[in-house]
Amino acid sequence: MIQIIPDADFSGNGLASVASPLPSHGGKLFATYLPGSGWNGPSNAGQDYSGQRGDLYLGSAAVGALGVGAVAADYAQTPFTAAECAAGNGAMTWCGVVKVPTGSTVIPLFNAGVANPYAALHLSPNSNSIAGFKVDGGGATSVSYVYNADVLGEWAFVHGRWNATTIKAGLVRPASGWLGSAGYATLASSKTFLNALPIRVLPVDGSSSGDPVLAIGGFYSADLSDAELAEVYYSAKTAMGMKGVQI
Repeated sequence: MIQIIPDADFSGNGLASVASPLPSHGGKLFATYLPGSGWNGPSNAGQDYSGQRGDLYLGSAAVGALGVGAVAADYAQTPFTAAECAAGNGAMTWCGVVKVPTGSTVIPLFNAGVANPYAALHLSPNSNSIAGFKVDGGGATSVSYVYNADVLGEWAFVHGRWNATTIKAGLVRPASGWLGSAGYATLASSKTFLNALPIRVLPVDGSSSGDPVLAIGGFYSADLSDAELAEVYYSAKTAMGMKGVQI
């Protein structure tokens, strides 16, 4: 698979199917999306740039130049389930670039909920935190990482990582860059977290949520190491830089 290169341009120069914005890490990349109309045209807004899983279902969510927004019903969702993303390994990483919401309600960025068990990655503007969840019949457990308020309303790289024994969640503050373990929180948890439901993208009412937008979505069939995730962040940083956005 051809990965992102410094001179790559996702704005309509024939790279729709040959360049991924995120590294594959030896086949761990399960799917990746650039759900905005300004990357490679409106008709390709939901395309899976890994070339493996199929288009993101965009539903009724508003599609802007850089990404897809939040909506209360008929929200964007993946064509695969959390269990499929984990690919039998019992581990996965969800990450991407999001315009951090400024509202007062909890924002499910990625959520495989409705039926237990499930995983979720939520942003909480009222507490300036990002939380990774494992939810099963016994209830929810979560880990939260508190970020600086100066990222509210700005673009930032976020991530959640799960395996059988831990949850990790974090946000890269653009002014600081990648900080490794200092930039995320970890919680030991053996709860079940996989199900056979699609992963919902920003399934909330955008009018009350501070209008979050997802510009890049990445899904890996592994709990990526810090070094691997750092490479993902720098690749996303390069892609967003092509659109004049610093993360």
